Amino acid sequence: MDQSRREFVRIASLAMIGACAGCTTKGAGANDTDIAGDTDPGADTDVAQDTDVAQDTDVAIDTDVPPPSGWSAMPLSANAKLETVGGYVYIRLGVGRLIVARIDDTPTFIALSSVCTHSGCTVTYRNAQSEVYCACHASHFAIDGTVTGGPARRALADYEAQWDEANNRVLVHAV
Repeated sequence: MDQSRREFVRIASLAMIGACAGCTTKGAGANDTDIAGDTDPGADTDVAQDTDVAQDTDVAIDTDVPPPSGWSAMPLSANAKLETVGGYVYIRLGVGRLIVARIDDTPTFIALSSVCTHSGCTVTYRNAQSEVYCACHASHFAIDGTVTGGPARRALADYEAQWDEANNRVLVHAV
């Protein structure tokens, strides 16, 4: 191999390493502008007892009517995004960052890890496609978290979400 070709390969390799290094740092905060950090990383996920769990600034946690142990409660009246089909919010609980989305008029809600299993970017809910999507590298997930299109190979963690009609709130079981 002549010197100029060897130099080209070396420079191209360095450029690829630099590009990949940017991919690994993407999930470390570059895409998390609407997710607040944990104020107490070792906190219990029972929000009724742990009122300083940090969450998306648009997410209100219900502490007036304590949820069952291990559940977190988000009043619909204080979380306008969840009042509409297709609306979603991010929340940080003891298990990590979650996306909670309203998927129909019933109302039915889903709660999944909001961290893409491919490279750690934050996923969004796309109501028209009834899927969770990662814009960083175009991974697609079903509403139960299973992968429907790569490059992600592992499913998103799926957590139980229930509508509490009596208290007009969404309950998320994430322990």
